Parts: sequence; C-alpha cells; structure tokens
Amino acid sequence: MTIEKKFLNKADSCEILKCSEKELEKISVAGFLKKYKIGRLIRYRSLDLRYFLKYQKREWYDKTIC
Repeated sequence: MTIEKKFLNKADSCEILKCSEKELEKISVAGFLKKYKIGRLIRYRSLDLRYFLKYQKREWYDKTIC
C-alpha cells in the first residue's frame, strides 16, 4: 500500500501534470489550481492536481490556444 503526499512541491506537481514550472504558474494564476503557502514554501494539493487532470485540463488548453 502506498501513501500519497497531500501537498506537493512545484517539481513534483510539474511531473504529474507533465508541464514546466512556468506553465504550472500560469495555470495557477488563471485560477485552475490553488497555491498553498506553508511557511515560506509553495505547495499544490494532490487532490487539486488530480481534479485538474480529470476535468479542467482540456478547458485550460482550449483557453490558451484561443
């Protein structure tokens, strides 16, 4: 049984989304993902990443192309 982390750093989040850190920042600024500040660290919730991949990824790419 594997235990998944609840919050991920930028590098791990980018690996899951298969995008660059700059692209991840754009997705976050556009409101598709929420950043969580824990002390001085920026983290992304794994649940939010999975939701983005399942429901919002297509909408994000349609928005950036048009």
